[in-house]
Amino acid sequence: MTGASADKAGGVRRVAVIDIGTVTVRLAVADVGPHSAVDVLRRHRIVQLGEGVATTHRLSAAALGRADAVLGEYCRILDKLAAEGAPAQKVSVLATYAA
Repeated sequence: MTGASADKAGGVRRVAVIDIGTVTVRLAVADVGPHSAVDVLRRHRIVQLGEGVATTHRLSAAALGRADAVLGEYCRILDKLAAEGAPAQKVSVLATYAA
């Protein structure tokens, strides 16, 4: 099922969500219809973005570098899906913080 033809055929859209958290960065891609969602892929990588924040009140350069590397990896995954004819029609990025 390709993104464009699936959207017209059955109201199914491919969507992707990237969740940037304190410890992990996650990617979820799903084909979402009016009454269902089917996982296409899920990834998560530990980046420890919040490492040292309790004492410095700042994100460290090393933690930002790890997050940047993972976000680059996720962009390449999404680009590959698009090249295969199944692009995400919507990509949402959100940041979460567990206190």
